[in-house]
Amino acid sequence: MERKYPIYVPEEHVNEDEMEHWEVIDWCVNNLSDSTTNAMFLILDDVYMLTYNSQVLNIINEENNGMLESAEDDWIFSQEVKNNVLGRLLELRVYVSGREKEIVEGIVKLLELAIRTKKNVYFIF
Repeated sequence: MERKYPIYVPEEHVNEDEMEHWEVIDWCVNNLSDSTTNAMFLILDDVYMLTYNSQVLNIINEENNGMLESAEDDWIFSQEVKNNVLGRLLELRVYVSGREKEIVEGIVKLLELAIRTKKNVYFIF
């Protein structure tokens, strides 16, 4: 079975303020499934494509002051950064196609959920 790399927003009952960062990651990774609506799962080829052949991670890193890439995890906690990334991905969505477009649309959906629920977005690569 191929390893999956999740991007997720914790469920509403997960209190991120009372948990250490690693506890939130452990809880979410241990409780995610393919039917989870607050997550999307990438395969290694997707992560490589985003790292080397796409602007998606560049946008996230520029807005989040991060280093998200293959073998590097990150999260977005600022509402302002979530809004900025969302706006830029909505613009990018017009110019991408295929699997990249599917991933962008999935991240957009998760950002909208995170903004609405005031939760973080976690990228586990």
